[in-house]
Formats: sequence, C-alpha cells, structure tokens
Amino acid sequence: MPKHNKGGSRNGRPRALSEETEKLINSWSTEVYPDMDREVLANKLIIEIEKQGAKAPTVSTLIAYISTYRNLPLKPQDYPWATSTLKDNPMPAETLHYVLKVNQYSGQKH
Repeated sequence: MPKHNKGGSRNGRPRALSEETEKLINSWSTEVYPDMDREVLANKLIIEIEKQGAKAPTVSTLIAYISTYRNLPLKPQDYPWATSTLKDNPMPAETLHYVLKVNQYSGQKH
C-alpha cells in the first residue's frame, strides 16, 4: 500500500491549489500580513481557506508557499526609478519631458 502524504496526494506530491487559494496566500503573505510570522499566518490561512469551502493544505505546505511569495522579486514600481528602466516600463511620450526635468532637478545639489 503506498504511503499517503497528509494533505497531499498518494504519489508524494502536494495537491494543486486552486487559483483563488493561491491568490489568497499571495495577497495575505505580501500585502495584508507581510510581517506576520509564517506559522501564525499559515494557521490563519487554513481557517480562511476552510471557510471558503476548500480543503486547506498543511501548515508546512502553506509556510513553503508564504516563503516563496515573500521571496519573489519586487514589482518594477518598487525599485528606484532611473532612465534605464524606461525600456521595461515605458511611459507616454507627453509625460517623458516632465519626468526627465524632475529627474534632472532632483540630481542637482542645492
């Protein structure tokens, strides 16, 4: 008889999470409770996921997801702006003139 992973599948891999559950874990991990202890957050998530009628993953699985989401690179808007970022984050041509003036002004010593 194959071993059964508590909360996972019989082949040892965790169940795939629904898109809604992944979004909940991501938002709570990075936006709602970014500084909360992972284990405490995992337990809160279990309660919330079960309220939604879904089967919740184990605490250890949730901790792994929380860690993954918290360790992802920041969004582009979270990095300091530089003219070199324009190729990845373009802006309308009519605003570029003003942004460059502000950038030039902020670099001057007063």
